[in-house]
Amino acid sequence: MWFKYPFALFVVALVMGFVLNRRHNTDDGATPPPSPLPVHG
Repeated sequence: MWFKYPFALFVVALVMGFVLNRRHNTDDGATPPPSPLPVHG
């Protein structure tokens, strides 16, 4: 039953890597405003 632990750890590492990569990609270009409302300015 403990064999599920490495699989869960792999999934968590994969998701974290995807999130960090996505955050790095969005940080390169124009970052969207943190607020969901459109900013007129």
